[in-house]
Amino acid sequence: PDSTRAKKAEWVIHGYAEELPKAGGVPCSSGDDRAVAGLSCVARETGIALVANIMEWDSSEMRLYNCDVIIDKDGALVGKYRKMNLWGEAPTVDPSTSCSPGDFTLADGTRIGVITCADLIYEHPLKDLLDRGVKNFVMPAAWSNEMADMQVMAYAQGWSAATGASLVLSNHRRNAESGSGIWQAGLPIATTFHPGSDKAAVVVGAVPPHSAAGRQEQA
Repeated sequence: PDSTRAKKAEWVIHGYAEELPKAGGVPCSSGDDRAVAGLSCVARETGIALVANIMEWDSSEMRLYNCDVIIDKDGALVGKYRKMNLWGEAPTVDPSTSCSPGDFTLADGTRIGVITCADLIYEHPLKDLLDRGVKNFVMPAAWSNEMADMQVMAYAQGWSAATGASLVLSNHRRNAESGSGIWQAGLPIATTFHPGSDKAAVVVGAVPPHSAAGRQEQA
């Protein structure tokens, strides 16, 4: 899509949890010190839409969620997605109780599906989003490299190729976790992979309109 987007990996903003404001407002204007307000200010100042992973505390439910927030270029909180398929977070973190797929539309009309890490290897919510016609996906992750048959780059590229969708993956960065990239219909646009190292890189790539590239071009 033509819109500019950036992502933060899963577990980057953690160590504490915060309650989130309702969607539609601009947290940057609230003057508080919550992480979501800081992210809102960054989005507004740079004109870049953000998807970031944070820990959400819901005091009404008394539950802790692994949550992604979607913030538009003007700093507005578009919405949030609570991770559905936990992998190692339980029992401290709770799974989503609504099982609502992360289907969001930015102000410029760009529609994105949001998933988190292990969601990629489960049928839902990805099938639900694809059935709705979502073609562009973003995915924060904290995916380790130690299992040869569970490499995030292969899963991400393979899923993109199998579905014809665009996928932006932002993996947590430490010496046991590496692999981020952008794919469209399985074709790599930009990637970075440095296992066993603390080296990190910012992955930047232009994703053409979905109709301009597709599974046919791979033949």
